Amino acid sequence: MRHLWAIVPLLATSFSAVAETPADKARAECLTNALKEHANAGVALYASQGLFTSVNDVMARRHLDESYCLQYARCVVVGTKSPESAMGVEFSKCLDDEAEERLKNGVK
Repeated sequence: MRHLWAIVPLLATSFSAVAETPADKARAECLTNALKEHANAGVALYASQGLFTSVNDVMARRHLDESYCLQYARCVVVGTKSPESAMGVEFSKCLDDEAEERLKNGVK
């Protein structure tokens, strides 16, 4: 979750400072909400399951990441010329980033 607790406050302030057009503001708000929801869901999942040691735990974590990445991809492509093709790329990159972050932190 890419240093989630440090990023959430920064996103809230950074996006609002950078967002100049209504589309930029909508995208920034969407991304901030997606990240906050993912953080809250991740904390709740960890609290209920612990270290994600069973197959079901890993699947639950993967579904959480997939849900977040879908929301993230939808936010990123708002206002783009070809949102459908861009959305697949953003979704895939997001999943890769989440997997890389888990590996780096030693989490399954």
